[in-house]
Amino acid sequence: MAALVTLLYIIGNTKERCQMHIPDGYLDPAVCVAFYVLSLAILAYSTRRYFKSANRDVSMLSVMAGAIFAAQMLNWPTPGGTSAHLVGGALAAIIIGPFGGALAMFLNLLVQCLLMVERHQLLRKNSSNS
Repeated sequence: MAALVTLLYIIGNTKERCQMHIPDGYLDPAVCVAFYVLSLAILAYSTRRYFKSANRDVSMLSVMAGAIFAAQMLNWPTPGGTSAHLVGGALAAIIIGPFGGALAMFLNLLVQCLLMVERHQLLRKNSSNS
């Protein structure tokens, strides 16, 4: 799922590519494609299983994704110019089950992909102007 969101991030950010958690060109394209396919399969399976289960609750799924999104805003710098942050996948899996946890993390990463591109571009432009 992270691979799918990373692909969307790169497509939406073709003019000026920002470094996420790993440097550009670090992963082999064949590995990326394999994990995109694997991520889509897991996402489809998780979606089907979560919405067929007895305790499917879209509101809890939304709240969990939002809480994880807020918790991930806390960043700590790490060596190499990247950062570390809290990851709530395990907490989501404990509270709403593994399939709901996978969907919550996908929603979280999708929102980050769609909303954070602008912020990262603005930060890079402002830092290069000074």
